[in-house]
Amino acid sequence: MSKSTITLAGLIDKAKESSPKRNFSQSMDLYLVLDRRKVNKSSVNINEMVGLPHPFLNSSDVVFIAAGDIAMNAKKLGAKVIEAEELDRFGTNKKAAKKVARSTYSFVADVTMMAKVGKALGPVLAPRGKMPSPIPQNANVETIYRRMLSNTRMKAKNQFVVPVKIGTETMASKDLLDNAKAVVDALDKKLPGGKRSISNVIVKLTMGKPVKAKAAEVL
Repeated sequence: MSKSTITLAGLIDKAKESSPKRNFSQSMDLYLVLDRRKVNKSSVNINEMVGLPHPFLNSSDVVFIAAGDIAMNAKKLGAKVIEAEELDRFGTNKKAAKKVARSTYSFVADVTMMAKVGKALGPVLAPRGKMPSPIPQNANVETIYRRMLSNTRMKAKNQFVVPVKIGTETMASKDLLDNAKAVVDALDKKLPGGKRSISNVIVKLTMGKPVKAKAAEVL
């Protein structure tokens, strides 16, 4: 791509084109590289969910830790639910706890169960930045569930690269572009210098080659 034609949309298309087809759906990842002249590495501490206009998660990626009406309503929506008895088992089965931590993208928990969650799953969730957000017992479960499915995690600590999953290779390039812009806008609000603190943008599929451009040219 020549300088005159470099765009964020072009990076996404090139990342797709340059990766051989695999027998699984690859993730499309966006890497926002911070400018070392403008950002102090030790000041980077980001861990938040960003709402995307085009979700890529499915019901198996999110978990409600709940009982009563919250658990019942979550199950009706097809969400995975961990109830009190299963939660207690995780407290004594570290292998199972690690497995659910690895396989789940995000968690929410009934506020009345947060103490138990901290004891049973805290040791495996906290280091991964996956501690559940507490939800009140009168919460609108469907709204929370839909929001969870539309989220992606933006996480970086003491490093100059902010990696974020923006979708999968099967998604339309336009949808991936919209998601990428949502992530950039979210990071813009987190950095003291906004987008001007981003030096480079990299887009790649899981097994593909990275495609890179200067942030000033594509953002």
